[in-house]
Amino acid sequence: MIGLNNQGTKEVLGMWLHETESASFWMSAFTDIKARGVEDIFIVCSDNLT
Repeated sequence: MIGLNNQGTKEVLGMWLHETESASFWMSAFTDIKARGVEDIFIVCSDNLT
């Protein structure tokens, strides 16, 4: 997962491995980055996630 900080610099927010790319997987990834201090998410780009 890559994000942009307030200065427009790209930062690696994390890297997760899982057998499937499910909604529960992404919820755990977002919970993890929130616990590490990410306050806002403005745009999410994903493919084929229901």
